[in-house]
Amino acid sequence: MAWATVDDVAGALGLPVADPSADAFLVQCTDAANAWAYRERARNGYTDDVDVSPGPDVTMAVVLFAQALYRARGALDSYPSFESFVMSQAPPAGSMGQINRLLGVRRARVG
Repeated sequence: MAWATVDDVAGALGLPVADPSADAFLVQCTDAANAWAYRERARNGYTDDVDVSPGPDVTMAVVLFAQALYRARGALDSYPSFESFVMSQAPPAGSMGQINRLLGVRRARVG
């Protein structure tokens, strides 16, 4: 399955790689993000085609999640950054909240 491609993720990361598919870890992160997004949407009642992205929002969620996985390489719990020095109150673009909103999962329910 491929809702987002290795090229999509490499481009979003700004990697200057002539052949992104030669980076085995980048391929692994992209594959893992695609599989996770599919399972997460299925768990939330969506019946999606495994080969066709449900939309650009879902593709963006996969790219953001793959980026987070790639950047976390070698880190203990997240990717290294200077986020604590940011003066804005906005969450980082790759946060799980943003990814879940783009996937359309884990929405609040009214009982």
